[in-house]
Amino acid sequence: GMCQTNQTCQISKMLSSGVTDSSYAVDGTREVNFCTSDDYLTDMVLDHSTGEVYACGYEDWGLIPNAPIRQLVTFKLTPGGALDPGFGINGINYDGVVPDGLEYSFGMALLPGGKLLVSCSVIGSLVFVRYMPDGSRDSTFHGTGQFAALPLAIQPVGGMVVHNNRIYLAYQGSGFPADRIWVYCFDMNGELDLQYGTNGRAQFQHTTIIEPKDLAAAPDGGILVAGSVG
Repeated sequence: GMCQTNQTCQISKMLSSGVTDSSYAVDGTREVNFCTSDDYLTDMVLDHSTGEVYACGYEDWGLIPNAPIRQLVTFKLTPGGALDPGFGINGINYDGVVPDGLEYSFGMALLPGGKLLVSCSVIGSLVFVRYMPDGSRDSTFHGTGQFAALPLAIQPVGGMVVHNNRIYLAYQGSGFPADRIWVYCFDMNGELDLQYGTNGRAQFQHTTIIEPKDLAAAPDGGILVAGSVG
């Protein structure tokens, strides 16, 4: 499980019996402090083959002078809950996607070969960033490791799921009816899959979800979306 407290993110482990795994990290919990301002943890993935944990978030420096307002952060934990020194700098990777730091992450996926895909919002646009297993940018992904997929005025909410070589994201709907959310589908290069729905996006016809929180892929290839209503 993951949570955030004031200025600190935490990842905790529970045994299958329902009790805290005290052997994990420190008494079952690993605290990760990105910066001296506010830390926000947005998503986490587990490599089931190794037990390693990857997480993404962003640091928010608010009104601190001469500091990036927001900066994308990823980190990696060993199976025992320690920061992995082989990833980024001592287990943490800081990445200013744009010079002014106006970005935040909202989804992460583990790809074949240990690569990571992170989706983030950068000044109202959807951007995919892909990393190598050591946390460095994957230069085979559009040359720089990042790709601006869509200019969307509505910020993406909810997580991200990669299934059958497709990337799925959920957005809050706009216009009328505003309570119908959109699901977008992209290929693994970050391009809209125009064969999905209508020009790459589809909308639920009968739901009162107004803010999607997470997505999951069903065995039949369908996409499940959970969120808040009212």
